[in-house]
Amino acid sequence: LYGNYWKFDLIDNKMKLIQLGKQENYTQSDPKFEWFNGTIKYGKKWSDIYFDDDADNSFIITYAVPFYNSLGQVAGVVSIDIDSETIKDI
Repeated sequence: LYGNYWKFDLIDNKMKLIQLGKQENYTQSDPKFEWFNGTIKYGKKWSDIYFDDDADNSFIITYAVPFYNSLGQVAGVVSIDIDSETIKDI
């Protein structure tokens, strides 16, 4: 399974979709893909808070959920990153 990393950002009072990074194979056995592989193995999950220098150079937390095809097989993972400033404002 492959995917891109995108984010929404407010630029000039308009929501813009910005691609961050390159397309990667998330199924690799690599600790940096634990958000993907752990979600496939255990189901929906929250990450620990971590510093993300790829996205916003901020502390974020990730929520990830697997999704399935019509045969009930895992088709991928969808996730959302929430930065600590947003959490602080809630």
